Amino acid sequence: MTKNKKSATESYEEKYDENNVIHYEKSEDVSPFEKLMKIKESFRFFKNQNNILYFWCEGSFYEATERQLKELLRYIFIKKYKQEFKESTLDIIVKSTLTEQEKNCKVHCDTAYRIYYSKRRNEIYYDLGNEHIVRISALSIDICDKKDLKGVAFLQANNSLEQICPEIRDMSPEECKKTLLQLSNFINVESEDELKVLIIYIITTFIQNISHPILMLCGGPGSSKTTSTKFIRKLVDPSSNEIIAFPNQKDLELVLGNHYFCAFDNLGDFSIKQETSNLLCCAVTGATILRRKLYTDNEEMSLRLKNIVILNGIAPNISRNDLIERSIIIRMKSISKKARKKDWELEEEFNVLLPEFLNAIFNVLRMYLSEKDKYSIQDLIRMADFEEAGIIIDDILTDFLDFENSFDTIYEKMVDLEQHEAVFIDPFVSFVHSYLEMYESVEGTPTQVFNRIKSKNFSQCNVSCANVFVKRLKEKEALLKQANIFFTISRGTSRHLKIYLNNKKDDEIDLSITPDEMEEMFNF
Repeated sequence: MTKNKKSATESYEEKYDENNVIHYEKSEDVSPFEKLMKIKESFRFFKNQNNILYFWCEGSFYEATERQLKELLRYIFIKKYKQEFKESTLDIIVKSTLTEQEKNCKVHCDTAYRIYYSKRRNEIYYDLGNEHIVRISALSIDICDKKDLKGVAFLQANNSLEQICPEIRDMSPEECKKTLLQLSNFINVESEDELKVLIIYIITTFIQNISHPILMLCGGPGSSKTTSTKFIRKLVDPSSNEIIAFPNQKDLELVLGNHYFCAFDNLGDFSIKQETSNLLCCAVTGATILRRKLYTDNEEMSLRLKNIVILNGIAPNISRNDLIERSIIIRMKSISKKARKKDWELEEEFNVLLPEFLNAIFNVLRMYLSEKDKYSIQDLIRMADFEEAGIIIDDILTDFLDFENSFDTIYEKMVDLEQHEAVFIDPFVSFVHSYLEMYESVEGTPTQVFNRIKSKNFSQCNVSCANVFVKRLKEKEALLKQANIFFTISRGTSRHLKIYLNNKKDDEIDLSITPDEMEEMFNF
C-alpha cells in the first residue's frame, strides 16, 4: 500500500481508490451542508402499500420520520468526518427532504414483518432476522439473500430476534406429522382434537395473506399457558419481548402496527372494552385505521393491520360477541407435579427440536402452495380463509394424522360451542350457574345471598365478601345474561337482591335497577 504525502498542519480526509491507495483531500474544501447532502443522496426512498414513506440506508429499512433521518445523518456524518455541524443545517436538510419525497416519490415497495406472501409468484418469504430469508414455492424451499428479493422490504421491530436457520431438506407428509406431533411435549392441551387444530393453526400463521382467528389459551393454574405461548412465539416470530401484559388502547395500536405476531399474557379477570374489542377484530380480519399525524392539523396517516393475536389466561373476560366469533378457544390441561420440568430444561429441549419443527412447517407450506389452487371449497363458516387453509393442510396430512375427526368437523364444533364455552369458562359465572341449576333462584340481602351461594371453591373467583360479590355481578353482567342469569335489586333501603335463571327474551325481563343505581346504593 502506498501513500501520497500530506501537510501536518492541514485537515484532510483519507480515501481509498480502486487500487487500495490512500489519497488525502482537504476537509475545508467541502462544507458540512454539502457533506450531509451527499450522505442523504445515498438513501433510497420508497412508499409502501399504506403510502407511508420509508428509506434504505446501510442495509436496513427505516420509516422516514424527521427523528429517524436526523439520527442516521448525524451518526454517519460524525463516524465518517469526525466533525461537528450546526443543528439548523440538519433541520433544513431533513425537512426539505421529507417534503420533497412525500410529494414526488414514485417508487413503491411492500413492507412486511417477518412473513410475506407474494400472490404474483405464489411464494412465501420468511425473514430469518439477518441478511437471509427462506423462500418457499410450490416446487422448492431455499435460503436466499434479502438483497436478491424484489418487491418487498422486511422491517424489524426493535425487539425482534434472529431465527435459527434450519437445514433445509425435503420431508414426506409422514415425516412432517411425526415431527409436528412432538409439539405436544411442550404445549399441554386437553384433547387430541384441540392438538390437531393448534398444530394446523401454527402452520397457517406462516400464511400471511389470510385472516386468522384469535387464539385463546385457557386453563387453570399450572397448565403452562404462558410457557406454551412463548414456545409458539419462538417458533413463528422470535422476540426478546416474548409475551407482554395487555396494553391500553393507544399502546395496543402501536404494538399491532409494529408487529405481525402479538401475544398477551394473563388476561385473567381483565375485561376487554368495546373499543379494544373492535380494534382486535380489525387486527385479525384485516383493516386500515386512520390517525392524524403528530404535529399536524389535517394530515392523516394510515395503518394497515393484519395480525396473529394470542391471548391467554385462566378465564379471559371476553363478553363481546364479535370478538368471541373471531376466536378459537384451546383448553390447557394442568400438569401434575411429577410431570413438571424446569423452564430452562424445556427450553433446551425445544431449541434442539426447533430447526426440525421449522423444516417440517416449511415442507407442509410447500405442499400447501402446490395444492391450494386445486380446491374450491363451499359452505365455509366464519374466518373462511383460515378454515379453507386448515382443510387443505389437513388433507395433505390426512393419511398420517391419527385423529378420529377431520379439521372441518372439529372447527365447526368449536364454532358452535364457542360462545357457550366463553361464558362458562369464567369461574364466577360457572359457580353462580351451578348453584342456580339446583335452586333456580336465590334472594335476600347481599350478605344472605353471598353466604348461600359461596362454596369452598368460591375463592377462585376472588370474591371475599358480599360487597365484592355484588361488584362482580355488575362486572360480569354481560356474561351472566348469555348464561340466562339475571339479577334485580329493589329500590329503597332494604337492599333486596334476587338472582335467578330465566330463559325469557331480553325484552321480556324487567331489571328494576341500572348498574349505576346499584353502584350508588351499595356505595362502591
